[in-house]
Amino acid sequence: MRLIPGKYRAIEACTLARALWRLALEEGRGVRIVESAELRHLGR
Repeated sequence: MRLIPGKYRAIEACTLARALWRLALEEGRGVRIVESAELRHLGR
């Protein structure tokens, strides 16, 4: 049983780095809010 919901769990540094790298390469303007579930998906 997990006591902490998925959106509040820690993300490994390598996963986060890969996700942020992919987001940095995307074109777009403005502010984008990325939640932890999407960061985990992008970091795979």
